[in-house]
Parts: sequence; C-alpha cells; structure tokens
Amino acid sequence: MDINLDQALVEINWNRFLRIEHAAGTTLSCVSGSLWVTRDNCIKDFELLPGDSYVAEGRQSLTVCGFEPSVVRVFQPQPGQARRSPAWNATLDRTVSYLTNAFASLSRAKQSR
Repeated sequence: MDINLDQALVEINWNRFLRIEHAAGTTLSCVSGSLWVTRDNCIKDFELLPGDSYVAEGRQSLTVCGFEPSVVRVFQPQPGQARRSPAWNATLDRTVSYLTNAFASLSRAKQSR
C-alpha cells in the first residue's frame, strides 16, 4: 500500500515496522521509546532515542522498527517545499513528548481523586 503523508506520528512496536520507499528528504524523529533504522543497501544501521532525528539524504528505502512501544514522527516534504531543520523537528518532538506526559499525569491525578 502506498501512502503519501506530509507529516504523521506513527506508533511502532517490536512486532510492527514502518517501511518508507524512496525516502529522500524524509525526516524521522523519535518522540518516545527507541527505534532501529535500516537503510537499504547500507551496512550501517542506527538507533534513534527520544529527541534524535535522521534526515534521509538519498532515495534509499528505510525500515523503522521499535525496540519497545515507540512513536516516530515522519515528515516528508512535498516537491519544492522547504525542509525544516532537524533541530526544529527535535524541538517539536520534545514539546509533543512533554505535553503527552503532562496530559497523562493530569489524567492519572484526576482518576485518583
């Protein structure tokens, strides 16, 4: 199935993976958990931890797996669209993670009353 996404938050677990074909310009940012990223035809794989980002330079395909329940932010610029810097993406991801944890804490506090 081909999905054309501009930006998405994707939940990944150890038994599920995300495959991105022709990933040139795609930014992956780890929001939570830990991710393993494999690039086609490349012997070096790598891990992304919360706040880490990776920008695909070539047209290779990527496979993203989670070591644990994880969330990855995927940003695919449209043709001619300016890319955001990885630092900006990391700032957005930290903000999303902070807000997610804050709302979870509020929910737990409300349930304990």
